[in-house]
Amino acid sequence: MLYYSKVKKNKLIYSHFKLSDFKNSREDFSPDNQFLQASCSNLSKDRVVKSHKHKLNKRLINITQEAWLVFKGAISAKFYDIDDSFISEIILKKGDCVILYNGGHDFKSLKKDTILYEFKNGPYYGPEKDRINLDK
Repeated sequence: MLYYSKVKKNKLIYSHFKLSDFKNSREDFSPDNQFLQASCSNLSKDRVVKSHKHKLNKRLINITQEAWLVFKGAISAKFYDIDDSFISEIILKKGDCVILYNGGHDFKSLKKDTILYEFKNGPYYGPEKDRINLDK
């Protein structure tokens, strides 16, 4: 499910996908115009993806986008609009995925030993150069 800004209606803030809702053989989570692309595939036994590599393409990327995949446990995540106003809060459980495109976010672990995979486009320049704290 895609969630858009309340301030700028066509600005994508985040997408949320639950493993329990996944029914297709493949589902793309990200619109084609976003820097971070993600999908989920339900692979049958012996499914083969032919050997390949990707071509070099110059890309201009001006924002860090990230994805979270809950591998174990659960988190509570809050999302903020491009003007830093609160949008929503959701609970992510094992197998759930969120992709963050714009706006702000935070999260809190709800269970002991929660494991969260996090993916970002890079390079990452550290918190001093790459983040703005929202003080929420």
